[in-house]
Amino acid sequence: MTKWRKGIMILLLLVGIAGSTLVISMGALGSPPQEREGSSLTVSPTQLTFNAVAGGPPPAAQSISVTANQATSFTAYASVQSGGTNWLAVSPYGSLTTNQTLSVTANPTGLAAGTYGGTITISRGKLTDHVPVTLVISSGNGSSLTATPTTDVQRRGRWRGTGRAKCQRDRD
Repeated sequence: MTKWRKGIMILLLLVGIAGSTLVISMGALGSPPQEREGSSLTVSPTQLTFNAVAGGPPPAAQSISVTANQATSFTAYASVQSGGTNWLAVSPYGSLTTNQTLSVTANPTGLAAGTYGGTITISRGKLTDHVPVTLVISSGNGSSLTATPTTDVQRRGRWRGTGRAKCQRDRD
């Protein structure tokens, strides 16, 4: 083999290696797109509040919308931070794909009047959105009683006697 041929062979070998490296790089660049960690996911609203009355019916369900400009896998689940029972639920839950509307319910059964906290967690890869949920339970039935004095009470004087039939009004 002549010097010239040796030089060409070495050059071709180097070009071949460089070409192989280039093909490997282009193969990685040309591969189908993967779900990226930073893919845009919109969660709305960003917090929920439920109001209920102790011993009363559960409040109406509320919705969380999870959307993206491309199909994106995510998981959704509910957890409670206070209250000791599973008063918070989300449906559907588990592994889901956008675009999805989640129904969130709060069940005050067994809870005393007070304020309770929970979270709907929406995760995709290493990114997580937390939607804080507040349940406010008031005591009583929510009705109010207002006493308005009658004309007789507003006049001067005292009542004497006991019982309805025996009461008479003394005039000053």
